[in-house]
Amino acid sequence: MFPELLNDIQRAFPPILNLQSPTLPNMSDEEWTQKVEYFTKLLKEPMDYLQTSTHSILGCRMFKNSNKQFLSNRSQIHFIKAQIRCPEIEGIQISLSLYRSHLDGAMLTAPSLSVDLEITDVKETAALQSLYTNYRRIIEILINRGGLDLIYSFSHYKPEVFSGKSILTRLDNYFHEGNFSEKTLAFVRFFDVHLIDNKVLYAFVILASVYDSCIGYLDRPRQYDKILDYFYKVQSHQ
Repeated sequence: MFPELLNDIQRAFPPILNLQSPTLPNMSDEEWTQKVEYFTKLLKEPMDYLQTSTHSILGCRMFKNSNKQFLSNRSQIHFIKAQIRCPEIEGIQISLSLYRSHLDGAMLTAPSLSVDLEITDVKETAALQSLYTNYRRIIEILINRGGLDLIYSFSHYKPEVFSGKSILTRLDNYFHEGNFSEKTLAFVRFFDVHLIDNKVLYAFVILASVYDSCIGYLDRPRQYDKILDYFYKVQSHQ
């Protein structure tokens, strides 16, 4: 399923040779719209597969109050994504994104996809911090088994504090910095054309576990221990 999708991207888009200008100047607006519509339709099947499979593993209440939408962006290498978010809790979302081929240094990368959990607001970041504080070891195991990386963006980036360290050390430093209004955080895993569908699903299930557990800290009534149930279900599925 997923390798075929990436091969379609390879055929549909030329490589991006300048990341400062990924907007495909030789492609008309009409052609761009047609391609976005085409890949939106293609992306629906794997996203439905991920959601349905996650329901069967973690339970049918997963994503119960969340909506799915498809977003496109001509000026980004991740040109289209399927995103799930809760309308009442907008600062946390889980996504499946498609990336065009691009030049990375001297190497031309192939098209790829990612699954990610992005947190963009203060209260959602505080919820993740509470979850991480209460269940640090479980979060560590899930991150490692999902093969996840940590990406962050904020106004006063300090490379000496956040770079070149383990994910848990970077998370500790991230939360220690505070001032969550000026930064965003994402857990992410990238896959190339050699990916295996089950590995994408496993990473997505782990991200969904963290996603819904964070919502449990914000929803009414509060449900602080969802991660325990999800952790055992993830363990049994491995």
